[in-house]
Amino acid sequence: MWAVLCSLILLPNWREGAFYLLFFSTLFLMLTASQVFWVVRFVDLGERFIPGKLRRGWLMAIASIVCLFFFAYNIGPWAIPRGNSTHLTLRSILLQAPFWWWFVGSWVGFGLVMVFWTIDRAGRAAAWVYRQTRKAAAGHAAPVPAATAIDPPPLARRQFLEHAAVTVAAVPFLAAAYGLLYGRLDLEVTRQRIALARLPKAFEGFRIVQLSDFHISPFMTAEKIRRCVTIANGLKADLVALTGDYVADDPEAQAEVVQALADDSGGNETVGAFDGKGR
Repeated sequence: MWAVLCSLILLPNWREGAFYLLFFSTLFLMLTASQVFWVVRFVDLGERFIPGKLRRGWLMAIASIVCLFFFAYNIGPWAIPRGNSTHLTLRSILLQAPFWWWFVGSWVGFGLVMVFWTIDRAGRAAAWVYRQTRKAAAGHAAPVPAATAIDPPPLARRQFLEHAAVTVAAVPFLAAAYGLLYGRLDLEVTRQRIALARLPKAFEGFRIVQLSDFHISPFMTAEKIRRCVTIANGLKADLVALTGDYVADDPEAQAEVVQALADDSGGNETVGAFDGKGR
């Protein structure tokens, strides 16, 4: 947020700075709202298993402290030594993996909740307009019988819809867990044939391999990147294109990812570049 505020002063065009301020402020509000929403949901779930009158207050306090701790550790403005940032360690398993699972799942899930909420409110608004239109058309000549009046959905139905929305919104948590535990290890070679009308005949059958978005980190180690390089070399391509991003959040990992990508035993021409920010 401080960086966005400074942009209002440093950017020559104040409208551009205002746009960034509005954009990142909106993201920040959505992030805050998503954390409050899901913390309350998990507290509601925990109340069913923990007896006691003060259980909700204690659960809310514990959940809030744990949430703030993980956010402060992983994306706080202060520098916290995290040890080796390119190898899977016990610290990364306990403190980083749960946070990113929660971060992705809670934010995307809250977005789905907002979609359900918008559709629900739009439906209620449409029903209200319909009722008002019927009343106006009838000219209030006779009251609408109670048996035929269009009432809001009963409480049980509304609760069912709310539970269904929360259940569907929890799917991103499963998707994030899948990506963290399995998806990042599931390497796949995809082949795409490109047809160009004016391609010189010398380039017919020319094979290009692209390796992209490594993001070297405890969850994408140098060993896994070397595995990608080995697979790429086995394809016997005419050219290998290395496109970023190369690192996640630790610029000191540049040297290690460069070493992992430097193995060109396949004899291919390699094209790739850093953008000056280690990415």
